[in-house]
Amino acid sequence: MFKKLLKAVCLTAVLIVLWYAFSAIVGKPFVPMPHTALAAFANGFFTKIVPHSLYSLARITAAVFAAVLSGYTAGLWIGCSDRADSLVFPLVSVIYPVPKIAFLPVIMLLFGLGELSRIISVYIIIVFQIVVTVRDNLKSADPSLYYPLTALNAGKWDTLRFLLIPVTLKGLVSSVRTALATSLSVLFFSETFGTDRGLGFFIMDSMFRVNYAEMYAGILAIGLIGGALFYVLGIIEKKFVK
Repeated sequence: MFKKLLKAVCLTAVLIVLWYAFSAIVGKPFVPMPHTALAAFANGFFTKIVPHSLYSLARITAAVFAAVLSGYTAGLWIGCSDRADSLVFPLVSVIYPVPKIAFLPVIMLLFGLGELSRIISVYIIIVFQIVVTVRDNLKSADPSLYYPLTALNAGKWDTLRFLLIPVTLKGLVSSVRTALATSLSVLFFSETFGTDRGLGFFIMDSMFRVNYAEMYAGILAIGLIGGALFYVLGIIEKKFVK
């Protein structure tokens, strides 16, 4: 534990030193010194950073929860059913490679500029990643894993509990982790118009007000949210994925 903490402190110190060097080299107000951005972060923590962060965190949490629930179920269904795999998976394969941000205008037109459209924008990034990963995990599983369950006359629930879920759980966590970075990017973009709440709005509003210290404070907040989500996924993986 101490080694991990020391490593994190050293890495943070290196990043701050590099930030100071970059700011000094650029010499422009839009790249402020780290202490200026950190002061803005501290001064506006309760009045600006926390309220906007909570809106962004609520949106991405809702999207992740919905994507895991529906994507994992769909992945199990496609992976276990040859009929579903032949009929549904080709459609998923066509949609999956398309940059999901391309769907954002369509989502906005269909669902408006409210909260639902922002959540759906993040949802479609994560859900396809989960479906494909879970399906591939099941298709690549060693067929001999099923033999003991068949010999013991196991039912569908036992097969799901003792084989299908353990086989796919690591892939589920990995797929959510992989999609998080892109999800935060799309969430930021969707928060830059049609709302006055969220870190995307806060960062762009700070830029237009030429308050670059607050702009970097917002960027730092997004980084902390991403880091916190990765940390939570790490705990889940360590606790539940054997």
